[in-house]
Amino acid sequence: MALVYTRVASRPDLRETVTDVTLDGSYGAGGYAVSNAGLGLLSNADAMDISYSHPTAASGNVAQYQPVTNKIMIFEAGTAAGPLAECSAGDITSSHKMRVVAKGNVVV
Repeated sequence: MALVYTRVASRPDLRETVTDVTLDGSYGAGGYAVSNAGLGLLSNADAMDISYSHPTAASGNVAQYQPVTNKIMIFEAGTAAGPLAECSAGDITSSHKMRVVAKGNVVV
C-alpha cells in the first residue's frame, strides 16, 4: 500500500499547501519518501509543519521532515527517560495520519 494524499488547501500566494496524509505499514528506516506532486508542490519542500495523529495511541509520535533526503521520519517514545526512537514498519498502520503544511513552489 502507498501513502494517500488528500489536499485540504492550496495557497499559492503564501507558497504553501495543506495536505492530509494517511500512512501505511511499509515504513522503512530513514522515513517515508515524500511525493512532491502528492503535496501539490513542483519541487522538494522548503519546510514542513507536520501534525501527527493516531486515534488509539497513548502518546503521540513525532514526525520530522528531512529536506536532504526529501523524507518524513517518524519517532516514538522509548523508555520513560530515554530519547525518541525511530519507528519501524510494524509500529505504523493506515490508522496513522499526518496533516502537512508544506512551504515551497506550489502547483497552480
